[in-house]
Amino acid sequence: MMFRILLSWGPALLWSGFIFWLSSQSWDDAPAGFQINDKVAHLAIFGILGVALAWAGRRLKRRSLHAGLVLLGVLLAASDEWHQSFVALRDPSVGDFLADTLGVILGYFLTLSLLRGRRGTPSSPLV
Repeated sequence: MMFRILLSWGPALLWSGFIFWLSSQSWDDAPAGFQINDKVAHLAIFGILGVALAWAGRRLKRRSLHAGLVLLGVLLAASDEWHQSFVALRDPSVGDFLADTLGVILGYFLTLSLLRGRRGTPSSPLV
Protein backbone atom coordinates (compact mmCIF):
# COMPACT_ATOMS: atom_id res chain seq x y z
CA MET A 1 0.00 0.00 0.00
CA MET A 2 2.67 2.50 1.02
CA PHE A 3 4.76 1.54 -2.00
CA ARG A 4 1.82 2.26 -4.32
CA ILE A 5 1.31 5.68 -2.76
CA LEU A 6 5.01 6.49 -3.14
CA LEU A 7 5.03 5.23 -6.71
CA SER A 8 1.98 7.35 -7.55
CA TRP A 9 2.77 10.57 -5.66
CA GLY A 10 6.57 10.41 -5.38
CA PRO A 11 7.28 11.96 -8.80
CA ALA A 12 4.95 14.92 -8.14
CA LEU A 13 6.43 15.49 -4.67
CA LEU A 14 10.02 15.26 -5.91
CA TRP A 15 9.37 17.53 -8.88
CA SER A 16 7.60 20.08 -6.65
CA GLY A 17 10.67 20.09 -4.41
CA PHE A 18 12.91 20.61 -7.43
CA ILE A 19 10.76 23.55 -8.55
CA PHE A 20 11.00 25.05 -5.05
CA TRP A 21 14.80 24.64 -5.15
CA LEU A 22 14.99 26.29 -8.59
CA SER A 23 12.88 29.20 -7.35
CA SER A 24 15.21 29.61 -4.38
CA GLN A 25 18.20 30.32 -6.60
CA SER A 26 19.35 33.92 -6.90
CA TRP A 27 20.59 33.75 -10.46
CA ASP A 28 21.04 37.14 -12.00
CA ASP A 29 21.54 35.35 -15.30
CA ALA A 30 21.03 31.79 -16.51
CA PRO A 31 24.02 29.46 -16.04
CA ALA A 32 26.39 29.17 -18.99
CA GLY A 33 24.98 26.89 -21.67
CA PHE A 34 21.43 27.28 -20.35
CA GLN A 35 20.11 30.02 -22.59
CA ILE A 36 16.43 29.30 -23.23
CA ASN A 37 13.40 31.52 -23.45
CA ASP A 38 12.06 32.13 -19.95
CA LYS A 39 8.44 31.35 -20.81
CA VAL A 40 9.41 28.13 -22.61
CA ALA A 41 11.36 27.07 -19.52
CA HIS A 42 8.37 27.78 -17.27
CA LEU A 43 6.04 25.92 -19.62
CA ALA A 44 8.35 22.88 -19.70
CA ILE A 45 9.08 22.77 -15.97
CA PHE A 46 5.43 23.00 -15.02
CA GLY A 47 4.46 20.72 -17.90
CA ILE A 48 6.52 18.04 -16.17
CA LEU A 49 4.62 18.80 -12.97
CA GLY A 50 1.38 18.29 -14.92
CA VAL A 51 2.70 14.93 -16.12
CA ALA A 52 3.55 13.92 -12.55
CA LEU A 53 0.12 14.99 -11.29
CA ALA A 54 -1.59 13.05 -14.08
CA TRP A 55 0.50 10.02 -13.17
CA ALA A 56 -0.66 10.35 -9.56
CA GLY A 57 -4.30 10.71 -10.55
CA ARG A 58 -4.41 8.36 -13.52
CA ARG A 59 -6.94 6.02 -11.89
CA LEU A 60 -9.43 8.74 -10.96
CA LYS A 61 -12.87 8.27 -12.48
CA ARG A 62 -14.56 11.56 -11.60
CA ARG A 63 -13.95 14.77 -13.54
CA SER A 64 -14.02 16.90 -10.41
CA LEU A 65 -11.03 14.99 -9.03
CA HIS A 66 -9.03 15.66 -12.19
CA ALA A 67 -9.97 19.32 -11.96
CA GLY A 68 -8.73 19.29 -8.36
CA LEU A 69 -5.33 17.96 -9.40
CA VAL A 70 -5.02 20.58 -12.13
CA LEU A 71 -6.03 23.21 -9.59
CA LEU A 72 -3.32 21.87 -7.26
CA GLY A 73 -0.78 22.40 -10.06
CA VAL A 74 -2.05 25.93 -10.65
CA LEU A 75 -1.83 26.68 -6.92
CA LEU A 76 1.76 25.38 -6.92
CA ALA A 77 2.48 27.73 -9.83
CA ALA A 78 1.02 30.67 -7.90
CA SER A 79 2.97 29.76 -4.76
CA ASP A 80 6.13 29.50 -6.86
CA GLU A 81 5.72 33.06 -8.09
CA TRP A 82 4.92 34.27 -4.57
CA HIS A 83 7.98 32.42 -3.24
CA GLN A 84 10.18 34.21 -5.76
CA SER A 85 9.16 37.56 -4.26
CA PHE A 86 11.28 36.64 -1.21
CA VAL A 87 14.38 35.57 -3.17
CA ALA A 88 17.10 38.06 -4.03
CA LEU A 89 17.26 38.97 -7.74
CA ARG A 90 13.94 37.21 -8.41
CA ASP A 91 10.56 38.77 -9.08
CA PRO A 92 7.10 37.28 -9.40
CA SER A 93 5.58 37.60 -12.85
CA VAL A 94 2.04 37.20 -14.18
CA GLY A 95 3.52 36.06 -17.49
CA ASP A 96 5.51 33.35 -15.76
CA PHE A 97 2.41 32.27 -13.83
CA LEU A 98 0.42 32.01 -17.07
CA ALA A 99 3.20 29.94 -18.68
CA ASP A 100 3.32 27.73 -15.57
CA THR A 101 -0.46 27.26 -15.66
CA LEU A 102 -0.48 26.41 -19.35
CA GLY A 103 2.35 23.92 -18.74
CA VAL A 104 0.41 22.18 -15.95
CA ILE A 105 -2.74 21.94 -18.08
CA LEU A 106 -0.96 20.68 -21.20
CA GLY A 107 1.21 18.21 -19.31
CA TYR A 108 -1.73 16.87 -17.33
CA PHE A 109 -4.22 16.33 -20.14
CA LEU A 110 -1.71 15.14 -22.73
CA THR A 111 -0.46 12.55 -20.25
CA LEU A 112 -3.99 11.42 -19.38
CA SER A 113 -4.78 11.09 -23.08
CA LEU A 114 -1.68 8.99 -23.67
CA LEU A 115 -2.31 6.79 -20.63
CA ARG A 116 -5.95 6.20 -21.59
CA GLY A 117 -5.12 5.66 -25.23
CA ARG A 118 -2.59 3.02 -24.23
CA ARG A 119 -5.30 1.07 -22.42
CA GLY A 120 -7.51 1.11 -25.50
CA THR A 121 -10.13 3.39 -23.95
CA PRO A 122 -11.45 6.61 -25.46
CA SER A 123 -8.76 9.27 -25.66
CA SER A 124 -10.81 12.03 -24.10
CA PRO A 125 -9.04 12.95 -20.83
CA LEU A 126 -12.32 13.53 -19.03
CA VAL A 127 -14.25 10.42 -20.00
